[in-house]
Amino acid sequence: MTDLPSRPLDPAELLAQRAWMRRFAAALAGAEGEDLVQEAWVRVLSGRAPALARPRAWLAHVLRNAARMQKRGALRREQREVQAAREEALASTDELVAQAELEQLAVRAVLALPGLYRQALLLRYVRGLEPSEIARQLGLPPSTVRNRIARGLAEVRAELDRRHGRREAWLALLAPGAALGKGTATMVVGSGTWMSTKSIAACAALAAAAGLLWVGVTRRGDTGQAPASSAPSAFAHADPAPSAAELLADPPRAGASERREIVPPGVAAMTATELVVHVTWHDGTPTADLPLQVQSLEVEPYGLLTTGTTDASGTARFTALPPGPQWLDTLRDWAGYVHLVPGEPQTLELALPPGLDVDCRVVDRAGAGVAGAEVWLSEFGGGGPGLVVGRTDAGGWLALRDLPCQHRSLAARAGGHSPSTRREFRGLPGARLAVRLVLPGPGASLIGVVQDSSGTPLAGAEVLIGDQFPPGGERADGEEVAGAPQRHALSDADGSFLVHELAPGPLELQARAPGYATARAYVELAPNETGHCTLVLPAEASVAGVVRDGSGRPVAGVNITGAAHSDFRERWTRTAADGSFVLGGLEAGRCLLVADGDRADGGTTGHARTELELRAGEEARWDAVLTVGGVVAGVVLDERGAPLARWHVAAVEHEGSDDWLRSAYTDAAGRFRMEDCPAQRFLLALRAPEEEWGDPVLVVEDFQVGDEALVLRALDECRPSAFVEGRLVAADGGQLVEVELGLFSVRMGAALDTHVPDADGRFHIGPLRSGEYVLGAEAVLDESAGLYPFRRWRVALQAGETEDLGNLVLERGGWIRLRAVAQGGAALPPGPVLEDVQLLVDGEGLGWMSFVGTEGHSGPLAPGTYLVRSREGTWRAPDAEVEVRPGATTELELAFEPTTERLVEVVFPEGEPGSVLELRVLDAAGRAFDDIDDDLGAGRYSAWVGGLLPGGYTVEARAPDGRSASGELRVLDLAADETPLVLTLR
Repeated sequence: MTDLPSRPLDPAELLAQRAWMRRFAAALAGAEGEDLVQEAWVRVLSGRAPALARPRAWLAHVLRNAARMQKRGALRREQREVQAAREEALASTDELVAQAELEQLAVRAVLALPGLYRQALLLRYVRGLEPSEIARQLGLPPSTVRNRIARGLAEVRAELDRRHGRREAWLALLAPGAALGKGTATMVVGSGTWMSTKSIAACAALAAAAGLLWVGVTRRGDTGQAPASSAPSAFAHADPAPSAAELLADPPRAGASERREIVPPGVAAMTATELVVHVTWHDGTPTADLPLQVQSLEVEPYGLLTTGTTDASGTARFTALPPGPQWLDTLRDWAGYVHLVPGEPQTLELALPPGLDVDCRVVDRAGAGVAGAEVWLSEFGGGGPGLVVGRTDAGGWLALRDLPCQHRSLAARAGGHSPSTRREFRGLPGARLAVRLVLPGPGASLIGVVQDSSGTPLAGAEVLIGDQFPPGGERADGEEVAGAPQRHALSDADGSFLVHELAPGPLELQARAPGYATARAYVELAPNETGHCTLVLPAEASVAGVVRDGSGRPVAGVNITGAAHSDFRERWTRTAADGSFVLGGLEAGRCLLVADGDRADGGTTGHARTELELRAGEEARWDAVLTVGGVVAGVVLDERGAPLARWHVAAVEHEGSDDWLRSAYTDAAGRFRMEDCPAQRFLLALRAPEEEWGDPVLVVEDFQVGDEALVLRALDECRPSAFVEGRLVAADGGQLVEVELGLFSVRMGAALDTHVPDADGRFHIGPLRSGEYVLGAEAVLDESAGLYPFRRWRVALQAGETEDLGNLVLERGGWIRLRAVAQGGAALPPGPVLEDVQLLVDGEGLGWMSFVGTEGHSGPLAPGTYLVRSREGTWRAPDAEVEVRPGATTELELAFEPTTERLVEVVFPEGEPGSVLELRVLDAAGRAFDDIDDDLGAGRYSAWVGGLLPGGYTVEARAPDGRSASGELRVLDLAADETPLVLTLR
């Protein structure tokens, strides 16, 4: 296997592996495979970020280890459960009959209503229409429709009270445990009237709606709704029109249970400030109906997000923002900071740049257009809910103007449906692209309650619904997609929230409120059903103290942060004038605390950090002393002594490290200054503006902290000055609409930025340093025309020269379909775990295939000759060459034989060598059998090497700092053996 260069690990990059991870995990653990995927992501997000040439090899290692631990844990759990097993309680027949009778009574009460109210309720809960759509169909104001729904439900409640006794009695039958069984197909209503499953669902909806005094609802489902003005709250929205669900609950009654209203303390103490934003398109016309979001950064204990929408004049008014820095984002190609001063309204003029026009169509799984579906725009590969950018017309179409040309995605949701996956798109400025979003099937709803440990409902608590990195997959043409973005909700006056259009399956929830720690829960949602959950916010842990400088003087304005694994769980505060602080909302357990004294002028009063063991309901003490490191300063010049502006100087632990301890940029005179440099030994890495994340032009180690007259000179031969250009064309003459170019530096061993060619397919990339590069490209025509799959070309660049590659031809892709058999033609034993199959071209890895059972199928591949290799895990097959032709599927049979795998551990008594360790396995003939790049654990590295037959192997380990180790691995038989081969790095 070729020794591929490594590149920094990015969770967003690994998101593209999610579909493969799910398939591989399912092969390892069946229905429990999703747990393995979550385990892998926990390691990605919480561990040290390794640098990987082969992310799948590392992820496969993580998943296999997690599978082993899962099997051991399942065995121990089964033993415990056998000892403590008891028969699960089932609902009695009387309870089921009472519930069915209640639902019938609710339906009869609706049918007995006056016509106006009956019509509104049937359209809302049987037809599933939103109040705005009902208003449009009936030609009424939306407020009239909402009032009819509310009045009708009040009449139904009164009838149920009269016919069923105390409200608490019939509400109890609508509790989460009293739902109708999943297997119910029909039921009797009245005398001989049979109802279908769909009608049953409508009856249940009516009965549940009548009973929402108990469950409550959310004030606003999530940040996807984009109102026109704003008011502060945990997740604020501007003057939202009440949803139908809001009006289901009765007004407060005497004797109602006590509830607590959540008011963020950082907001209550601030003077509201107005921000007016005027937005125009690039041609100067007003941008109407454009959603915006403003993140107020200095609201304690966590930021405040407010959304708004421009009116017909292109104006959005945010009337109640807290003062201080705000991050304003359009999710188009404009975002930036705005600083608000208390009591001083501010106006901002924005002009959106030209972009890509998208005709979006939302369809159901049968291909029919879905009217009224919400389409939302979000960043691809990251968390966050995105912004709703419009609703589809009667045919399911929505035209969107001037969207960013790359790094964005679209998704859709509609009543009664599961949301679509996120569809990444890219294209050329001024081009028009068609995007099809498929609603895959019935959706689910969720009713939840947020309360404290005493059972008191919490109003205004913020709920985050969904995974930060949702499950992904592949389209039929091989394009990667990601799951729907997260949703947000606020608990209402009864601490409850209701969210519709969720994807069935496992769902993660988190809830937070000032004065409490974060609560987390997991629920399993079923199609066409409403799930229930209760989120209990634990008592907060807190830390109090005083922050002083090295002279013992208290320091005001220092940021104190309680770090966590996610932004949602992080808490912060700022020291008062006397240096004191109290940081609450922290979770019990080990907590990293950071005091950051960075000033607005770029200087610093120092930093401090500590780890404390916190206990719920208790206040810990931390009196922090800020320490300020030394200064390193100087000037950056070219060969002729001219200053170089905007160059980047970073303090790094070792050469090649992307972990910047400190960094600075040069000014117009080439000067730079880094304050608060750490006491540890470090290097200076100098990078050009075009290669801020690339290989340093110069690495300096001959200096001392305190030097303020350093001269860093960048030689011309090391500076980027070469260019590469050309034109992408389709082999069949088609128009390339969705095109992406990627550039890989062989010298750096890393991928550079992606590029979008112009409307004619031409590109001009640079400046670049001299050296060898790999240019890769892929494109699609539209959803029906399919994919021109990834293809790459090698190019050697000389300093100061422009290399014209001419026309680069993209062809339609082909596929490889594999069938696995045992050697000798026999069938494989039941349930074998077939590991990934690697696809190589000219000795270099270009792709992977995974098996489902004994069948393997590639995504679209560029035409050419591929070497198919399987040498991992507990099965292996001989290498095979396959010719892929445009538009054709090549059939291949692989004969597998059983193998085994062994554990290799590397220890390094003199300290961890860095984030990457290369492990190479040689067979008895000295041929490289496998190369594995993996991450480092706490003082120890471990990796499973698979595909081994009985015999002797040499294992070599090599670290970036030059240390190495080797050892002999003897495989006597194919039996499982977890005894590690231990190598010591010297």
